[in-house]
Amino acid sequence: MGRRLQLSTADPDHARQRLVEIYCEHEQTVVHGSGFRAHQSAIGFPGLELYELGYGSAEVRVRSVPFEDFVIVGHPVGGPFALSADGAEPVAVRGRPAVMDGYGRYEMRWGAGSRLLGIRLARDRVEGLAADLKGLDEPERVRFGLDEPAAAALRGWQAVARSLWQHIVPSGIADSNPLIRGQVLRMTVAALLETFPNSTSTLDPVGSEVAAPPVVRRAISYLEQWAAEDIELRDIAAAARVGPRALQMAFRRHLDTTPLRYLREIRLRRAHAELREADPDGPVTVGSIAHRWGFTNLGRFADEHRKAFGVSPSEVLRR
Repeated sequence: MGRRLQLSTADPDHARQRLVEIYCEHEQTVVHGSGFRAHQSAIGFPGLELYELGYGSAEVRVRSVPFEDFVIVGHPVGGPFALSADGAEPVAVRGRPAVMDGYGRYEMRWGAGSRLLGIRLARDRVEGLAADLKGLDEPERVRFGLDEPAAAALRGWQAVARSLWQHIVPSGIADSNPLIRGQVLRMTVAALLETFPNSTSTLDPVGSEVAAPPVVRRAISYLEQWAAEDIELRDIAAAARVGPRALQMAFRRHLDTTPLRYLREIRLRRAHAELREADPDGPVTVGSIAHRWGFTNLGRFADEHRKAFGVSPSEVLRR
């Protein structure tokens, strides 16, 4: 299936009406109208669409209502582009991708010559695959922030996006093969969740948990619930209804780790989530968050955080 021209017009009213049909209801304000030319083309398959949208050399602001049924990963190119969610201050995202999960109300500020290379994903597929990856019984709402992703994770996403744009989707290989479509969607959603800050970040990836015996699942449930408390191996073993030695063996056999190491990883993810949410100009410090989650050695905390997330704790807080 080739690329489809969905819109090409110099009429702002026609552009807004057509984009409402494609996406959702929104306000469109032409700040500087000289050179206005709305243009969109798209290519894709059910559940995943690649599109390119721009407004020529005009400066345009778009305020959307919640999307309802899709998630967008936007890659701005060609000119200045800023994005804000739910009335917050706009974030300049030129040169890096950002995710709009569709639950919020977004404002997009298009500078002269700015274009958006977008990946539009069906939200039910994103949340269904997220539930599978995280081992949830039912899909849950997945929210994404606008924070800049860690550099290492972003490189992985860019490789996936390049493959989608240059090879997988244009080749048509997924058009008539549902198995390949499913594999492409799973790969894309897994990279999406791994790269961009989102509400599943503090959940355990439980592909191994699903296959683990009840003793390990009981222990993990206890660890997730009481991670903020001072718990010891015997407490975990009691919750799992086995002795400490049997618990250690079960974790080593099924997860290739120890219960206390697993607990430390949970706390590291929780600390990372708090760093992302903290106000960089507020009273919260890296040290206060690290200590709250049991990391008394800040140097070691920084090393573990960098290995896990590809960025230092202070860089996350500053963002």
